[in-house]
Amino acid sequence: MSISRLAEGLERLDVEVLDVGGVTAGLRDLQRLKGFVAHIEHALARRANVLASGGSGAPADELLSHSGHTSRREAMRTARRAETLGSLPSMSAQLGNGRIGTEHADALTAAAKRMTPDGRETLLSMDAELAQAAASKSPPQFRRLLERLTDHIDADSGLERSERQRRAVTLAKGINHDTGMHWIRAEYDPEAGVRLFRAIDAETSALAARPEHANTPREYLAADALLTLTTSANRSKRPGRVELLAIIDVDSLGSGAHANTTAELSDGTPVPVATMRRLACDAHIIPVVLGGDGVALDVGRSRRLATDDQRRALRAMYRSCGVGDCDVPFDHCEIHHLDEWASHHGETNLNRLIPCCSRHHHLVHEGRWQLELDPRTRELTITLPDGSEHQRSRPHSATVPTVRPAA
Repeated sequence: MSISRLAEGLERLDVEVLDVGGVTAGLRDLQRLKGFVAHIEHALARRANVLASGGSGAPADELLSHSGHTSRREAMRTARRAETLGSLPSMSAQLGNGRIGTEHADALTAAAKRMTPDGRETLLSMDAELAQAAASKSPPQFRRLLERLTDHIDADSGLERSERQRRAVTLAKGINHDTGMHWIRAEYDPEAGVRLFRAIDAETSALAARPEHANTPREYLAADALLTLTTSANRSKRPGRVELLAIIDVDSLGSGAHANTTAELSDGTPVPVATMRRLACDAHIIPVVLGGDGVALDVGRSRRLATDDQRRALRAMYRSCGVGDCDVPFDHCEIHHLDEWASHHGETNLNRLIPCCSRHHHLVHEGRWQLELDPRTRELTITLPDGSEHQRSRPHSATVPTVRPAA
């Protein structure tokens, strides 16, 4: 369908009478139209820069911020995105036909910016592979893939980057004189950040379990949790154990990084393989192997909640909510029994458990979504209350495109 016919069809839509299929089709067509508009905008931005370099007219970001009636910051982002896509015809084509969004392109622009010149050249040479990967992933998933991929490409500088992050830890504090509120802002390297976040999450959950906090927003409780952790009268005592879950494939652990290395913390943050091997030297190794010796992954009806071992096994397969392309992190999800434990006598076995964010958990129970999980592939099929199939999905892949030398 041509863009003109697409636009005419959207203009004629009577939104008030659409059924689910009509809404879905309308959103799909709208995404195609938005992609086409973005594709033209980027082409115009690149042409503006060419003209400006020859002394004719203003640079793209100036024209965008004035002619486009957008903020200076957004204009600069669009101009940078346009330059990146100028070197990536496959990615640009995917945007033009609506299969990816501008957030995918922004993630790639940011990834290329932080790489070495040689690494950037290698990354951009993977245009076709990146375009295919972007079309199958949400922007957060694509961003995490790029983080792992850029670490593999710049493998020699991975440790250097990790050391720079540790040296760049900062904390600033002050008072907002307009409101009288005190503020604090800190940045930590990934390893320290995950430890801190897990400690705050654990304390927040403990506060949320109290009856008096039943209706208190979680962000308020998180602020109280940080205050409790840092100002408690018992702060001189050794803090409670905070588990740091690190996931690495066995080949990387034994022999070092390779093209399809998986090395990340529980929130999906990539970590250099050498750092992971250091952590392994200082830790009790917890094997996240399905059916591993001594690991009780299936507990039947001996208990209602998933065991720690089961949660670790699920985390090795899922970075986020197990429903579609939902990007709510695994650590913020609940473990859902596909066979309800009480009413359907469901068993707490791994092949009947998936992580679900709060929103999707409510849609399963209150929204009466039906879930079916293939025990071999873990492909999840969602059926709506009217009997129609909503979607099929599998756990988000931990693999990255194969790294090949720049042409």
